[in-house]
Amino acid sequence: RDSLPKWSSILQAYGSTPRILGLEWCQRYQANVKPGFRNIGVAGMFNSGTNLLNSLLTANCASTEKRNVNGIIHWQVPWGKHYPASFRTNHTVPKSKSHPIVPPYDSTLPIVTVRDPYTWMQSMCRQPYGARFDHAKDACPNIIPYPEDIEAHPRYAKKKYIPIFVKYDHQVSFHHESLPSMWNEWYQQYINTSYPALIVRMEDLVFHAETVVPQLCRCGGLKYSGNLKHTAEVQNKNRGIELNSTGSGLLRSIIRYGNITNRRSTYPS
Repeated sequence: RDSLPKWSSILQAYGSTPRILGLEWCQRYQANVKPGFRNIGVAGMFNSGTNLLNSLLTANCASTEKRNVNGIIHWQVPWGKHYPASFRTNHTVPKSKSHPIVPPYDSTLPIVTVRDPYTWMQSMCRQPYGARFDHAKDACPNIIPYPEDIEAHPRYAKKKYIPIFVKYDHQVSFHHESLPSMWNEWYQQYINTSYPALIVRMEDLVFHAETVVPQLCRCGGLKYSGNLKHTAEVQNKNRGIELNSTGSGLLRSIIRYGNITNRRSTYPS
């Protein structure tokens, strides 16, 4: 109990009101996609809480309409949950035994998770997934070259930032000037879309799920269960978000992300 953050600390870090970008698109999405054809797809950067979002949507959203396309909530958008939004019409993820349905892109409402860039960069140090950047374990995040970086890689003495190379698959890769540039450029594409899309903060899924999840369900034309289920087990490789039936995983998330001092605890001084 002593480890639990004060509510004032949570408010100081993330504000008192959850934020969802794109709610003005909901009416247009429902008008353009008929009941029975609507799909929700999850998207977000590496380490941004996409598994948590998928778990909450699957447990709490349902359709009362007869389905013309199997599946309602999909663990990723048809173009790939980690791919930039620019791939919406020119890339389709392959089907698999565990995920045999890939819905049409034009009937899918993307719901995108975004995470506090300070804690996101900390997680990228622990588990970068498809991103590659030189860093020392005891000096990361390293937005600019630190002495340790220059000693290990002398070429960084002439660079302003530590560059990032991201490989989504064997054909798709991107270069970014730095970790913050990667975060900004990826999300800017979803902010500037000309089609319906929602962006929700991972922290609001942890601290304000009762307020946020019903809005996400209803935007996609689905019915909210009316009693939030926050019990699915979700675990990323870096143990960034965990939820299980005993609630201990949710408790760990509250302790970790509710403490404002943790936001920069691993940054080099």
